[in-house]
Amino acid sequence: MHSSITLSSISHIFITHLHGDHIFGLPGLILGIQLASQSYSKSSSDRSEGLTLKIYGPPGIYNYVAMSLRLSMSRLFSGKIIVTELLGGHADPGFNQKSGRHNNYRDPRHTHYKEMSRRNLYREALKQNKDGTWTFQVPFTAGPSTEGLLSVSAAEVRHVNDVMTFGYVIQEPEPEPNIIVEKARALGVEPGRKYRLLKKGIPVESDDGSKTVLPEQVLSKDMNRKERKFALIGDNCQLSRAMYQLCQDCDVLVHEATLIGSESLHEEAMLRGHSTPETAGSVAKDVNASLLVMNHISAKIDPGTGSEEVENSAKETNDNTSYIVAAEDFMELLLPKNGYERKASPLELADTCGITNIPDISSNNLDNESCSLSESVKE
Repeated sequence: MHSSITLSSISHIFITHLHGDHIFGLPGLILGIQLASQSYSKSSSDRSEGLTLKIYGPPGIYNYVAMSLRLSMSRLFSGKIIVTELLGGHADPGFNQKSGRHNNYRDPRHTHYKEMSRRNLYREALKQNKDGTWTFQVPFTAGPSTEGLLSVSAAEVRHVNDVMTFGYVIQEPEPEPNIIVEKARALGVEPGRKYRLLKKGIPVESDDGSKTVLPEQVLSKDMNRKERKFALIGDNCQLSRAMYQLCQDCDVLVHEATLIGSESLHEEAMLRGHSTPETAGSVAKDVNASLLVMNHISAKIDPGTGSEEVENSAKETNDNTSYIVAAEDFMELLLPKNGYERKASPLELADTCGITNIPDISSNNLDNESCSLSESVKE
């Protein structure tokens, strides 16, 4: 198995819900990240106190991690593991919607077991906002000189009863404005540290100290840049209103498409709390997603020939709103700074996304607004 993502580069993990196919691999991943980070620290000049790994998920994710590590006698090395549970949703097992408080009964997802505590494993809670969302920020680095905070929002989706399930939306900060160098120089400010302050909205003195230069006098926003938005929705048969609102105009929507076939399979998917490609295509249309990536596809579907069928089914309800692709293991998509060009040709889009294996595409099986892409990474 090959991926360009290294274990030591993982600092945040987002869990949509506590079903086994989504969490059973988490303890092993945590230990792998710890080992990789320890090796990286020894081989580099970075002598920090170790990696801080942050995990977000529904109530119970802390107890699952703590018990798995404790019962397996797993050793945690230097660094911290901070597990944040999103509390207060409709499917929260210990939360009473009427009283606004947690129930008093002992629920294994909320109970704190002291005997399972670890020295460098921490439990935190994040309460739901009044609009039905959870919001927080995570740091990001985009090159040696670009750092900032990504906005992360979560909302519940409907999966199955008593299983709290989330979707997550990650959005960039507003692009930093540009300095109009000619104007800054005319006002007596030469390129240097003061430009950075002006970009942050802080007035500065001219180099000769004779006047104050205001940011609005020298800044120009790049109207061609926009904040990119990525939406990942967990297993679901229906989105909440809050989730729909968070996903509006996203650049990438990752949505499940568990079953495909007859109407009976569609009904089966709904009964099991899942979606079909037709549902995914419709959701992508409703939120105006530029690219729909379908995952969680049934193992009964042939990965070689079934992907095209999945994509075609989604197109039936998408009305050419989105590019559509069925995900495969280790697929990688490169999202351009300005998002995807909606009218780009399929081959141009494939090149932009970083897709390395391009299918043989002829004009006979393409429409004007969407395309099918092959996988970027194979075993």
